[in-house]
Amino acid sequence: MLDKKRKMNLESANRLREIRMNMGASQKEMAYNLNMSLSAYKKVEGGENGISVNLLKILKEKYSISADYLLYGEYEEYYQAVKMIQQLDEESIERIFEDLKAYFVQDKKKVYLKKDDRIRKSNEEKKE
Repeated sequence: MLDKKRKMNLESANRLREIRMNMGASQKEMAYNLNMSLSAYKKVEGGENGISVNLLKILKEKYSISADYLLYGEYEEYYQAVKMIQQLDEESIERIFEDLKAYFVQDKKKVYLKKDDRIRKSNEEKKE
């Protein structure tokens, strides 16, 4: 049986891998964009090493990826929105809830892709 720390590392690693794959980036590209070696990135994505505070900061700054999501699978923005809409009537709550669900499940992945494309273009321009 996995200990609690190893289990958390694996869960975070799976979320990081899912984000990378949704962006269409290789491990090498992701390591480069995060200013870390490929071997260090592979250890994080493989769950061997945990995600450092510094890496969480870089992921937030470059990709707007929430630390809450990476570490716990939760979106803090989602819970803030739920608190606000609890004061609305049932019909409005249902409509907003469906929109939020679509945003966090589908559209958020597109945001990662767009940001990664901009970083790649910037890196290509630097190489030229």
